[in-house]
Amino acid sequence: MTRYQDDFYDAINGEWEKTAVIPADKSRTGGFIDLDEEIEELMLTTTDKWLEGEDVPEDPILANFVKYHAMVRDSISEKQTELSQSFLY
Repeated sequence: MTRYQDDFYDAINGEWEKTAVIPADKSRTGGFIDLDEEIEELMLTTTDKWLEGEDVPEDPILANFVKYHAMVRDSISEKQTELSQSFLY
């Protein structure tokens, strides 16, 4: 075991560093990163449900949020259609 006065970083992080696995597509890892990813996934899943008309809350601010995201989704879909047709000709 490394003594604090010899190498403070290794004394604190040495054991963790030996066993920690940072995914190749990430620059960091840890409990807060996991929590962040879970919250993002929940937000995306919830927004997708709302866009499909499922469990939409009766809140005017969230209703505008859903309208806005539906408008963006439709706009992106239209642009993708235009682009794909332009490559066909």
